[in-house]
Amino acid sequence: MKNILSLHKNGLPPKAYICPDIFKNEMREVFHKNWVFIGFKSSLSKPNDFITASIGGVPVVVQNFDGYLKAFLNVCAHRRASLQITDCGNRKLICPYHGWTYDKYGRPVGIPDNQNSFRIQSDNESNKIGLKEYELEICGNFVFVCIEPSRETLREFLNVHWDVIEHISNLIKFPLKNRKIPWLANWKIGVESVLEIYHVAQVHPETFKKFTQSRWDFSAQGKHSTGHSDLSPEAIKWWGRVRRLIGLPKSELLSDYNHYFIYPNLAIAVTNGTLMSVQTYDPVDSGECFLNYRLFVGETVETSSISGVHEDSIFNSVTTFNEQVLNEDRLISEQCQLNMNFVDNPAIMGTCEDRIFDFHESLRSDVNYGVL
Repeated sequence: MKNILSLHKNGLPPKAYICPDIFKNEMREVFHKNWVFIGFKSSLSKPNDFITASIGGVPVVVQNFDGYLKAFLNVCAHRRASLQITDCGNRKLICPYHGWTYDKYGRPVGIPDNQNSFRIQSDNESNKIGLKEYELEICGNFVFVCIEPSRETLREFLNVHWDVIEHISNLIKFPLKNRKIPWLANWKIGVESVLEIYHVAQVHPETFKKFTQSRWDFSAQGKHSTGHSDLSPEAIKWWGRVRRLIGLPKSELLSDYNHYFIYPNLAIAVTNGTLMSVQTYDPVDSGECFLNYRLFVGETVETSSISGVHEDSIFNSVTTFNEQVLNEDRLISEQCQLNMNFVDNPAIMGTCEDRIFDFHESLRSDVNYGVL
């Protein structure tokens, strides 16, 4: 008789979720050495548009310099103030502390009282104190940054996901929601919450459970993975009615619940080819992360006189549903994080959680978690 325990696989040790030293190692080996999604090209369409983010603890700004997109350390060379202090916006790359202004090469080209106080004259002198620049590449509407010199191009890193991300980029037109929510949980627990549906019946009985069927297909592509679940007949009918009412477009390639995980922390979900969810679990420290999530649909085309009447109601329903599901995930994830302090053995994962195990194997290829 086959031993049922042979189906079990061990997850990461509990210390991987609570140890500050391991967290620092992950930031260096995982987030600094891999391409990390930072935002959307559409947010950087005009001169002086910018977005900011923290990648493995490193403050980064991506700025539009008259059509050139550049990624720099978001720290002034002068007295170390942050250059851009909001998540996004439109202003020159100018320090709010003393007014030092930077060009597309990261050089300070506007220094108040330069002649009397600093006398920085040549490009060579400016280059020496210029901003640290990071590699930036774009796939469709998705902007990625690599903190350390990349070992592969973004296309090589994304591999087979390049085409699907480009396809999803063409679907993303109209933003429904953009929120940044603190989770009192390690970033890996956040990622794990989106990599399997084994928990759905217990955690989401009145929400996500009614949305999909129980079958979940999974495949791994290097460090990334793909998940697929058939939608419930009710969900398919609902989305079909919504498209007819307000003229929403639908993907010709994606029709069920299609989920893509891009290592280390990007999750993209497409529902019935119509609703796009983009989530990142951004590390703060060993016991906290931010869930940064965005919801999108395509551009609506009015098909009847009742479109305007129903559009707000439909979009409010969609965002409320998604926020409820994410809050349910947050509560159980924070509970798991707290309990990591009281256990010694790694989690036991069945075949229904193979996608999490694959994520752990990818982490182990970058980080030495040691043994118990």
